Amino acid sequence: MNNSISFKIIKIKDLLISLLIIMLFLMLIIFSNSSFYCARKGIELFLYNVVPSIFPFLVLSNILINSNILNIIQKLFNPIIKKIFNLPGIASISIVLGLVSGYPIGAKITADLYSKNLINKEEAERLLAFTNNSGPLFIISFVGISLFNDTKTGVLLLFTHIISAILIGIILGILSRKKNIRLDDFNISENTSNLSFSEIIVNSVKNSVNTILTIGGFIIFFSVIISILSSGHFFYFITKPFEYIFSLLGISSNLLIPIFQGIIELTNGISFVANTNLPYIYIVSACAFLLGFGGLSIYMQLHAVIINTNLSTKKYLLCKLFHGILASIFTYLLIKYTPFFNLDALPTYTKPVTNMQTVIQANELNLFLDIISLCFIFCVFWKMYELNKEKSK
Repeated sequence: MNNSISFKIIKIKDLLISLLIIMLFLMLIIFSNSSFYCARKGIELFLYNVVPSIFPFLVLSNILINSNILNIIQKLFNPIIKKIFNLPGIASISIVLGLVSGYPIGAKITADLYSKNLINKEEAERLLAFTNNSGPLFIISFVGISLFNDTKTGVLLLFTHIISAILIGIILGILSRKKNIRLDDFNISENTSNLSFSEIIVNSVKNSVNTILTIGGFIIFFSVIISILSSGHFFYFITKPFEYIFSLLGISSNLLIPIFQGIIELTNGISFVANTNLPYIYIVSACAFLLGFGGLSIYMQLHAVIINTNLSTKKYLLCKLFHGILASIFTYLLIKYTPFFNLDALPTYTKPVTNMQTVIQANELNLFLDIISLCFIFCVFWKMYELNKEKSK
């Protein structure tokens, strides 16, 4: 009897998914003009914003994980990371690069560390929950400078974003201690690659290209999905039940549709939120929530990089929701009680129109500084790699 019910549920589920796909396909044909425009916009966002800010970090993280530098990192950071997050020192790669790069670098590094048996399943799932974050380049350049025409807004959002992520990591570490979860001692030398440095670089670039193309595919696909749903007035109907809750909180319901759009695809959603004609404090707090939560597109990017592992995403989803709520609360309080961040008090403040050329110009200086920083880091790690190789001989 139970098997029969389960079979019927599966059949209904398959039928609903099939109907949804057919409906989306028909809507894609009906709203082909707007879908084409949004797909092109998604490609522009991917090429001019995502690739420059994420690709160098993908290559660097692959080089780190496949080289003998892991031994040095483990010994150097083990006391600090163990004390703060109850994680092994090797997890510092995922924590640091996850905070300074952007989605989905933290998840990719965590999946690589787990695949190489450098961290266990519980540690990997905890790392996923707080290291998969928006990057400084995206928050300051795109959100702050391009959307709000104000660097302070970008700095504020970056600060609350990082603080919220670290706080979640600390809480998860405390909870793991209470559960008496002990750290596993892994022999890193057995898990590092025996390839030459040139082979490591070649493999790292190849793997990074595959990952970045997957990310781009999701951004373009979900840009089109937002276009189809917006054209079909889907967001208007789905946000109706939430209008009463927002009215109780004293928040305008005009933010509802942009927030739901951001829950599907982060970059487009934040653009829509920033161009909403509402008080600055509500708009920026909504942006903080979306940056922390990430949305469906980011979640699918996460799935793409952990697909070959058995890692669960339940803890990740719960913590990302908590991350978004924490970041929005911190942002709201800082704007309300810190005049330095309150642009509503400045009569000269005007909301700019989002322009892709503005994003490129705003990113030029940041990209230049990133390239210099990456070159310096590369030289340091190369020297460390040579010294470590000489010692092993």
